[in-house]
Amino acid sequence: MTTQKWKKRMWWIAGSTLVLVVGTGVTLWSLGFWPTTLSQPSMTEQEAIEQAKYLSSMFHKILKKHVNTKGRVNYKTLAQEQTTLDRYLSVLANVSPNSHPKLFSTHQDRLAYWINAYNASVLRAVLQVSPWNNLISYPRKVRFFALLRFLYGGKRYNLYDLENCLIRPRFQEPRVHFALNCASIGCPHLPPEAFTGAKLEAQLNREAKKFVSQSRNVRVDEANKTIHLSSIFQWFRLDFTNWLQAQKKPKQASDRILDFINLYRPKNQQIPLQGYKVAYIPYDWNLNQQ
Repeated sequence: MTTQKWKKRMWWIAGSTLVLVVGTGVTLWSLGFWPTTLSQPSMTEQEAIEQAKYLSSMFHKILKKHVNTKGRVNYKTLAQEQTTLDRYLSVLANVSPNSHPKLFSTHQDRLAYWINAYNASVLRAVLQVSPWNNLISYPRKVRFFALLRFLYGGKRYNLYDLENCLIRPRFQEPRVHFALNCASIGCPHLPPEAFTGAKLEAQLNREAKKFVSQSRNVRVDEANKTIHLSSIFQWFRLDFTNWLQAQKKPKQASDRILDFINLYRPKNQQIPLQGYKVAYIPYDWNLNQQ
């Protein structure tokens, strides 16, 4: 092959590769499988700082109106008032404990901010990718948790990174797994109120007790000597057991996850620690809609 023909062949290969890459990108973008930062209403930083004083109350009103006592969300009415949710997310986009630490002076204030931020972003993500009624398929999970991105204090996060790269490692608080809601029935119930720094300890304890008391999450099968647990205890097992070790709780059995669960169950409903095997309940990825 002559040098001229070789150059033409290389240019043809390069051109074809470019067309393939661009075409694939356009296809992925058109199908929604491309990283997307959701836009929010424009707001100056000063406006956001002023609004940040009322962050919890802003989100509280949204939850009170669209979430029932069983943790189910009325996404239809929420969609009709999406501007209210977007206004709240716009404040988050400008202000966070990272960008404005003086506005969140306590550990509880900071954690409450991130729990509410996650739950609000999940609500917005549902509206973004609807209509759908479950997160069962892997491509849909990828789009929902990885490809949709949100701004918090000027920094972008997808839902996966917000939970696993910020909230979990920074706070090392296992009870967040009873407070973070991923829009699925298998999740802990979304409470119809916002988390606040002042009430956070009581709120996390309440949600932990509620979660481990529900038979859908913790169930003892006496006949088969089996303890059935939510998959959350399997996925995040180390979050619970490492916390126990850090608290220097006495080791009562080889399966320390049961020790953690018993901390939040009544004395007359303690999980047996010996003579039972543990099985994990398949996660219900259907949408938590009313």
